[in-house]
Formats: sequence, structure tokens, C-alpha cells
Amino acid sequence: MNVEEQIENYRTLSEHFTRTLPDSPQYTDRLAEEIELITEQRFTPHFLRVLEVLELTRDIPHITRGSAGSSLVCWLLGITDVDPVKHNIPLARFINPLRDDLPDIDIDFPHNKHKIVLERIYKHWPGRAARLSNYVKYREKSARKEAVKRITGKRGRVLNQDNIDALVPKERKTEYLELQRKLLGKKRCISKHPGGVVVFEQPPAQSLIRGDNQILLDKHEVEDLALLKIDVLSNRGLAQLLDCSGKPPLDYPAHDDATIDNLAQGRTLGVVQGESPVMRRTLMTIKPACKDDLTIATALIRPAAVTGRTKGVFFREFIGHNQMPGQLQYRNGLIFDEDAISLIARELGCDDFAADMYRRGFIKRNEEMMWDFFSRIGESRYKSDILYLLSNMDGFGLCKAHAINLGNLVWALAYEKTHNPKVFWLAALQNSCSMYRPWVHIENAKRVGWRIEGWKRPWLVDGDTLYNEGWRVPLFDTHSDQVRKMGFWTHEEFMPGCYYTEFGDIATFRGLIATHRCYHQGDRQYVTFVSLGCGTPELIDVVLPGAVACNKYATIEGVGTVEFRNGVKNITVKKFTAERI
Repeated sequence: MNVEEQIENYRTLSEHFTRTLPDSPQYTDRLAEEIELITEQRFTPHFLRVLEVLELTRDIPHITRGSAGSSLVCWLLGITDVDPVKHNIPLARFINPLRDDLPDIDIDFPHNKHKIVLERIYKHWPGRAARLSNYVKYREKSARKEAVKRITGKRGRVLNQDNIDALVPKERKTEYLELQRKLLGKKRCISKHPGGVVVFEQPPAQSLIRGDNQILLDKHEVEDLALLKIDVLSNRGLAQLLDCSGKPPLDYPAHDDATIDNLAQGRTLGVVQGESPVMRRTLMTIKPACKDDLTIATALIRPAAVTGRTKGVFFREFIGHNQMPGQLQYRNGLIFDEDAISLIARELGCDDFAADMYRRGFIKRNEEMMWDFFSRIGESRYKSDILYLLSNMDGFGLCKAHAINLGNLVWALAYEKTHNPKVFWLAALQNSCSMYRPWVHIENAKRVGWRIEGWKRPWLVDGDTLYNEGWRVPLFDTHSDQVRKMGFWTHEEFMPGCYYTEFGDIATFRGLIATHRCYHQGDRQYVTFVSLGCGTPELIDVVLPGAVACNKYATIEGVGTVEFRNGVKNITVKKFTAERI
């Protein structure tokens, strides 16, 4: 490798460093390794392009998504706030010389500033910047619908039923099945990529450009053309925090007893990416002792919940053990992508880059890579456990740098909710896109002193009153009338007729459905997890037998057994009735 070229790349990048490199061999050796790989992959222009975007948006906060926080160069440049040396994050998840694709730097901006960011990019590179396209392809379900439509001419709601095959005449079944087969994998339509932006050195052909700066290339075609893509994404949590204080997540204190108590009690309703029932229950289980412990919680739940068995192993391993704050871990399992890299490198005696390729092979079900791993691992005493963990990596978490950024954001929002609840709930109403029904956030906003005379955002403020321009809530005789019309009520008292009582291990209740989700337990067995508002300060979580279509109902009344699992109360319902309002 050309040493002079490496030195030149270092000089080019170091001119833009916003942080000072610590005087430690850990940092200097890591920087030398990164500069060598960046030079080899000719990645310096991509860093400089990202810096140009951030220079255009100095007045708008951002955090990085994905693995960019695995790079010391990204930290030194101020692209990310995650120090990979401090957090012991290997580089392989971000830059890997064994991969064909270029690494991504994904940037989250507040969702309500996303359009402004894109407009500035288009203005800065007129005629040269464009949003990528997504090619939506026919999959099994959409291919079936399209085939039925073409064969029978039927359209509309009739195609939403489960057994649409019955709509096809028997004499045309063969033609129908052949058409399905041909459609699978074919291009169905073109949509706009949520944030992928490419900047060309010269304006692209006009035949490739659609309206609103969209180019008819997807991310794979951009990679084939060796073009550099930047993901400019949006984040509602950042917008909520901007409305609360305008401070970045790292400006919040790393320790606060009141915030820790609220997190440990699962009091995170309204916290974007921290309010789901599974997230609240995870927080109540692990009982974070400081901000850094949220990294574990966000990795367990985001972007998809860790598989039940893996999560259960994690809970069992540390519950009951005294842990130092910020050191929640479990010994033999996987939480982060980097855990898999370390596990594979240790078992095979290979470097992180080769280990990352095996990790990717398991995720993509690459049979050749998986078989090679099986043959190399030999007869390890933990072989079956290792193979189980690696075979289920597509559902166990995310990279550590991403989890750290999400954890910092959740911490900052939880701090605001704890210390500035009124400002917090206004920001939540303005920005949140919640899984909970509208009345849940409205009721919490009312509890901290807001009077509701509006219907939806954007909310305007008049003293302690929230309203919409030119519109205020009409008078309703009852809660029920208002819920039917608006999804919430403005009366001060909770919905009449709701209650929750416990006698021993028996709970009786009648509550308003806040949110619900159906879970498959295998062997055609289902349960429905429901959060209910019963007039108590916190929501009550119950488990209903079977798959219950709760979207059709407003209230649940029933009797259940109170149990504690991983330190969290569960109410397993024996009998219940669901009612509309």
C-alpha cells in the first residue's frame, strides 16, 4: 500500500477533526488501522461529502444511525458522538475490506426538519443531488392478488379476504398458478427511498429524473455504479427533544436519580422509542442504574424485539446479581452485532473482519458460509448453543453504536419527562406517532396541567390550553360520545365505569384499550397482550387467551391471575368480555 497516499488521506481528514485524538496507543493504533482501510477503499470523499451535508445543517441537531459510530474517524470528525475505543466497538461492522459494498453513514435529523435538510442539499448541488428510488417487487401475497385481478377482473375489498384463490374459476387454476410464479420477484412499482441521497459529479441524464428530485436508480444500482450514497433520515424523538429543550442528548447529565427511578418503574409513556409495552416491561426488568444501561434495553427491543428464548436467557443471567451501573451484560449470549463478531472470532481464531463475514453469512442464510463455520468450529462444548444463537441473529438486536445513540436519546427524553413534564407532553403531542390510541397521550397531558380544546396537531398554546387554529372542541354530553367522534375525551375525570382491583392473586378489571398486540406461541396457539387504562396512574397490562381483534373494541372487562415474571407483574386473564363504546 502507498504510504504517501495514506499520509495524504490522514492530512485531508485531520484538517476537519473537531475532537482531539487522545494520547494513547489504543487510539493511535486504531486511527492508523482506519486510515489504512479508508485509503484502500478510497472512502475519503464520502467522509468529506457527509461533512458538507453537516455543514449545511449546523443549526439542526443530528445523530448517526447504524454502524458509523464504530469508526474513530467518524468520532474525530464530529459525524458521530460515539467513541468506539471507549465503548470497545470493533471497526469490522462499519468498514470491512472483505466486503464488496461501501460502508454507509446514516444520519438522523428531526422529522420536522427532514424536508429542510433535503432542500438545502438540492440547493447546494443544483441538478446534481437526487433521492434514490425503491423498487417494490411482487411477493407471494401481492402476486396472488395481482394474478386474481388479472384472471377475474375483480378489484377492491374482495381481494382482501383470506381465500382469494376461490375467486378463480377451476378451469383457469393452472393459468392462475403460472401467472403467480411469473410475477414473483418482478418489479411492481417504484417508490421513493426514505432518505437515500446521491450527489453526482455531473448532472445525470434527465431521462433518469422524476419529479421532486427522484432518480430512477435504487441503492443496488448506485453501488454497482460506485456512487456514494448518504442516508438522510428522520427521527421523531430528535424532533421531540428539540421542542423540549433544543439540547443534544449528550448535554444531559449522565446520572439522575429521579430519571432512573422513572425508567426502572417503566414510566416512559410519550418517550419516542421508549414507550412500547415491551420496552416498558424490559426497563422494569433490567432496572437501569444509569444512562449507559439503556444501551442494553434499546438493543433488546430495537429495531425488533430479541427472540423470546434469547431475551429470557439474558434476563435469567443477570437478575439477582449485583451489577455496577453501566455494566449490565450476559455472559453466553448475543445482544449486539459486535457480540457475534467477538464470539465467532474467539471460536475460530480469526480476525474481526473474517468473523463479520461469517456473521453476515448467518443473517443472509448463506449455506456455504454457514457450512464452513460448522466445519471449522469442531466439537466445542458450547457448539449447540453457539449455533442456536448465530442461527437466530436476524431477530436479536442491532449494532452497539446504534444502541448507544438510541439509549442517549431515550435518556434525554426521560429526563425531560421527569423534570419538565408539561413541556415534555406538549412536545410529545406535537411530534409523536404512537402505537397507543389517541386518548392515552391526551390523558397524560391533562394530568400535568394541559387543558385540551383542540383535536390534532399542530397544537397552538393559549396559557394552559391547547387548541387548533379556527377550531375548538364542541360540547359533548358524555365521554363515550366524544371518544366515538374524536378518539379521546376532554372531561377532567377518567372514563366512567373503569376500575382495577386485586384480592390475593386475583385481579378484576374493566379498562379502556390503550394498545394491543397478538403473539404466536407456536402450534397454532395465540395470546393477545393488551394495555388498559383503568383510571389508575399507570396502564394495566393483561394477557388474553387467543387472537382477539381488539381494534374492533373499546373496553375489556375480566378476571385474571396475578403473576410475576422477571420481576414484572403479569395478569393472565381467565375470562373476559370485550365491548364497543
